[in-house]
Amino acid sequence: MFCAERKLLVLRAGETYYVRRKHEFPIANRSNFRRSVLAKYLWEVSYGPEGARGILKDGGTKRRQVVEAALKTQGGKLEAFYFAFGKSDAYLIADVPDPVSVAAVALVVSARGAASVRTTVLLPPEEIDQASKKSVTYTPPGH
Repeated sequence: MFCAERKLLVLRAGETYYVRRKHEFPIANRSNFRRSVLAKYLWEVSYGPEGARGILKDGGTKRRQVVEAALKTQGGKLEAFYFAFGKSDAYLIADVPDPVSVAAVALVVSARGAASVRTTVLLPPEEIDQASKKSVTYTPPGH
């Protein structure tokens, strides 16, 4: 998409945006683009006895506020937070700029001992479309 007023060219690939000034850089050179990516991550959280006592004391909304604040320190944003019955006690979906920031949050949560976290990278359908078009050489075991 070209915006004449700002003279910016914006190319969209899934949730990845590339921005460049129209006449400054050759379009073939991706290194001249500024990349702004917020990947989505799913966290499955299981509370230990200490974590459950904290939820009983402070409630669920307080826990959501604490998570929002922690993500904000890493440039992330909480999209969804749900408590649940079953294998995990809570499910969170967040936009976070990079895997290092995700690891930092998960490490701090786990180190406190009140909860354990399982992290899953979420991919939008557009990224699966891109993946399905890539050529991969692979030999199964035993062949």
